[in-house]
Amino acid sequence: AGMAAGILVIIALFTSIVKAQRRNDALLIEVSLSEESLRDLVTAMPDAVLLIDPSLRILFANPAAERLYAYSPGEMNGLSLRDTSAILLGSANERRIKKIFSGSDGGQILDAAERIAKRKDGSEFPIEVSARPYQSKNDRLIVAVHRDITRRKADELALRRSRENMAQAQRSAAIGSFESDIKAGTTEWSDEIYRILGLEKDKCVPGYLTVLDRVHPEDRVRFMAARTAGVQGTARGALEFRIIRSDGAERII
Repeated sequence: AGMAAGILVIIALFTSIVKAQRRNDALLIEVSLSEESLRDLVTAMPDAVLLIDPSLRILFANPAAERLYAYSPGEMNGLSLRDTSAILLGSANERRIKKIFSGSDGGQILDAAERIAKRKDGSEFPIEVSARPYQSKNDRLIVAVHRDITRRKADELALRRSRENMAQAQRSAAIGSFESDIKAGTTEWSDEIYRILGLEKDKCVPGYLTVLDRVHPEDRVRFMAARTAGVQGTARGALEFRIIRSDGAERII
């Protein structure tokens, strides 16, 4: 009965810990490795799972963790956690980890934290770590899930470079762009729009009303009509209008 209850708890826990996020659905688990059936559950998990003792040694690594760090089966058991890190664990991180063993942190210690990991051959790669405490029969331990985020980091770098190139092109051409979510009522401006309107990025809310406030009084009726047509999908051609910047200068847009 206890075993069945344990399995039900694990299933319920798995259901509750999966998070819908791009960058952050790390699995947080609590298992007893003394039971073979529960060990099988951890072994079958697709993410790398490590069980760590108070001396920061790895008591158990599932096959996904062994593949991630390029170790042979069972070879990671007994290694120091420092052997999986590309940089030395600083005193602040040491204190943060030790809080879990003293029970002074109130529970979960890491949630989608990023660090640089090191494989057996010394090669480095970025990972995302989520961890929580686990009270075994004999000791207080940490269960940690490690996830390779190399692809995500590459995508983020490519996106950042693309945005930088777009910003440079817009500065050169004096062209600004914006994206609006009509249903949500949110708008995002490129940096060049702020410069065109003479506004500071941190001192205004990007959106239709902010632009309307800068439109020349004589052009506002046309501007509002064009905006309505744009929202309805009936706009025809380009709209030319004047704005008055905060410094009093007039510009034609």
